[in-house]
Amino acid sequence: MPIKDPEKLKEWRKKNAKRLKEWQKSFHVKHPEKRKEYNERYKAKDPDKYRAEQNARQKKRRQLPWIKTSETIRRRLRQAKAGRKRDLAYANVTMHLTPSDLKELWFRDNAAGLKHPSIDRIDPDGDYTKENCRYIELSENRLRNRRWVKPGQSNPI
Repeated sequence: MPIKDPEKLKEWRKKNAKRLKEWQKSFHVKHPEKRKEYNERYKAKDPDKYRAEQNARQKKRRQLPWIKTSETIRRRLRQAKAGRKRDLAYANVTMHLTPSDLKELWFRDNAAGLKHPSIDRIDPDGDYTKENCRYIELSENRLRNRRWVKPGQSNPI
């Protein structure tokens, strides 16, 4: 029987947050068509509101590029923990950076002067910490990537 009292429902959700999240994940995997239908319905319900939210998010990311870095790192780590093969190298990596730390790194490394700034972990096996991260050019970061180094070769940088 569904819970109708909003306070009790809030309490139940708080108490069962982990279970609820696991159920939602499994539901989305089992029923991708329902997830797609929900997304379309949400967008169709108030497309102007949806567009406005998207535009506000994009504007914030353009004005505060370190926020984009933070979101990207968090997404990559979340997908690695979920088992996405491409990101499995990040499975044991944790993030200890706040957006304000990333902002400091952004200005310290003059990332605004780079054509395509990319966050780089100096020690590829280390976590995302202020001491272990820096902004470098994306092309340089790709060269440093362990997947691009042939067996028997050392990292070029």
